Amino acid sequence: MKMIIKVAAIILCIAVIFTGCSGPDWAAKCGDDTMPAGMYISYLMSAYTNSFSMVSDTDTDIFKQQIEGQDAADWMISNAKSEVSRYYAVKDLFDEYSLSLDSDTAAYVDYVVDYQWGYYGSIYESNGVSKSSMHSVIESNARESELFNYLYGADGIKAVSDEELGAVFADNYMKYRLISIDKGGNETQEDNASDDSSGNDDVSETEADPITLLTGYKDRVEAGESFEQIIYEYNGDETAQFTSGMFDTISLKESGALPEQLEKKLAEAEPGSLILHEGDETVYLIQPLDILENHSDIEYYRSQLVSLLKGDEYEEMIKQKSESLSVEFNEAAIKKYSPKSIKL
Repeated sequence: MKMIIKVAAIILCIAVIFTGCSGPDWAAKCGDDTMPAGMYISYLMSAYTNSFSMVSDTDTDIFKQQIEGQDAADWMISNAKSEVSRYYAVKDLFDEYSLSLDSDTAAYVDYVVDYQWGYYGSIYESNGVSKSSMHSVIESNARESELFNYLYGADGIKAVSDEELGAVFADNYMKYRLISIDKGGNETQEDNASDDSSGNDDVSETEADPITLLTGYKDRVEAGESFEQIIYEYNGDETAQFTSGMFDTISLKESGALPEQLEKKLAEAEPGSLILHEGDETVYLIQPLDILENHSDIEYYRSQLVSLLKGDEYEEMIKQKSESLSVEFNEAAIKKYSPKSIKL
């Protein structure tokens, strides 16, 4: 009887293989391409990790919460499926434009996979993700970067103009140089003088209260000194050779890099002027700079600027391509690899 059962089981397995019935070894199909379950699991693991940034209550079990109107587990599955569809959309567009990864990019993909696997391979394996599946996911990320650059890069078929880049740079970024001093980190002149048993009332610059010190610096700049040189003097690092521009800072607006009130003052001030601003805990002496003065700054931030300009257009293209493709999901695999079984 046992032998009959074993034979029946073998026959059933063979039938599954040859008829293509739903087994857990594949997760999705699109055309002639079959995605192994490990790739889907990898996307599911990412969704699981990202879900914690989507809820405000990190103490409550994530699976007892909702994300964007869905139960967390359903949201993770939906997110992973979307990434599968995105994978196929990018792959189809990549082929449509006859693109390929050059040898340097392919080698970098291999390096990233080896590096990630060295650190996290055991975690991925315990969840059913092979190194080959990880490679496919990371390679797809590389293809997507190549596709975006082909479309919108400096030499892309839909390349943006320097004027467009300059406009979005000025709208979204600010450039300045500054000295900021924590109020609580310095003694005032009065405190230092009263504590000086020698009777010497001289106070060094580092011991002056922040407002007095920065007001003095402001006066020196208005008298003709270079603010850059004063910052260099204030930092006191003689091992660093002074070069013009070494203290220039570029920050995304409304990113929290500066206090809201100071950022507003900066936006209204003329480049080259000086602003002395007293915050709750910090005093600032800041000099706004012309964000468009150096074209090299625009080139340095090109990828971020192009993303700001063309990101929505690109995402809409991916969405439309995803919707145009017929992606079949293996619901048996989706059910088997539940987000609740992920082990990190």
